[in-house]
Amino acid sequence: AEPMLVLKIKSLAKKHGLSPSGKNQMIEELLPFLRKMKGVTRDASISEIASRLAVNENLIRELLDKNSSQQEAIRKTPVRNHISILLRDLIWLSIHHPEEVRPLLDDFNPSLISVNPQILLLLARLMQGVSINDILKDMEAQEEMRRLLLEMVMLNDLYEAEKVTFATKQILLRMELGSLERSLSQKQHDLSLVDIQTDINQYLTLLQELQRLRVQIDEQRRKIKYGTESETTHEGDCNAS
Repeated sequence: AEPMLVLKIKSLAKKHGLSPSGKNQMIEELLPFLRKMKGVTRDASISEIASRLAVNENLIRELLDKNSSQQEAIRKTPVRNHISILLRDLIWLSIHHPEEVRPLLDDFNPSLISVNPQILLLLARLMQGVSINDILKDMEAQEEMRRLLLEMVMLNDLYEAEKVTFATKQILLRMELGSLERSLSQKQHDLSLVDIQTDINQYLTLLQELQRLRVQIDEQRRKIKYGTESETTHEGDCNAS
């Protein structure tokens, strides 16, 4: 039998291909496996990946170090410093009305909710039906998360029961809108750096991408507007963007 790492590499190669972008995606998906390894095992695994993908080992090590640093920064950042009104409300809804929220989150992209793994784990466990007491026991070393969870548990009147489904849909729509707007801002920045005289193809490609994003943003705003016209939502939900 082939080692698990080799099987994983072959599976990812079929999924993403061996183009430069495909290799980048493969390495990104292999980083969590490498983070779990130590010493000689990690070094051997990095060498194996580099050999099979025909890339420099140092590239993998740099990405691994960068990824680990980002994860550590997220872990050390107080949770409240990056809890938006939308995210706070979604956590509250997941605690008090999990049955209504669960089907709406099933097909939603987690990366649009938060980049904090603690937040995503909390939501996942709530959707799995894990009791609040059990979650709190597992959070003994996470003071900020425990405090946030307890505050949301004790808050009883954020949304009326009959508005829960609509409010959740609005929150997810606004999270998607925020992601699109951030992508638009990044593309506008990228476009400003392109020299149209020397790279007309890249300039035109970015223009097309900007137009596509603007169409998506307009459509997303229409979805939110038509929803809010048919029903009244919680004030924090309506005003957040």
